[in-house]
Amino acid sequence: LGIKFKASFILGLPGEDWGSMWATRDWILQNRPDRVDVNTLIPFPGTPLTTKAADYDVKYEAELPEEYWFKGPRDAGQSIVSTSKLSADEITNFRNSLIQEIELAGIPY
Repeated sequence: LGIKFKASFILGLPGEDWGSMWATRDWILQNRPDRVDVNTLIPFPGTPLTTKAADYDVKYEAELPEEYWFKGPRDAGQSIVSTSKLSADEITNFRNSLIQEIELAGIPY
């Protein structure tokens, strides 16, 4: 039928841990969607994720800017959140490695 499937993923959501990130990676590589997009959590200012972050297992590594660029350059995106199980750097490094794996697998990013 010519229907294409683009799968979009967000790393660093509340409760994220190594197991959930690896499960995301495995799903992508096993199911091979037609296109994939992987980003880190960037919550909107004023939402419960920003005003009650402790209730959601999310911590911000710096003061949240009033505006934050939606995505930014693919090779320069730094997670602005951590969870109780993962640092912002761990989330960022996993995302960058996953993007490389996706590209090596020939899945359009």
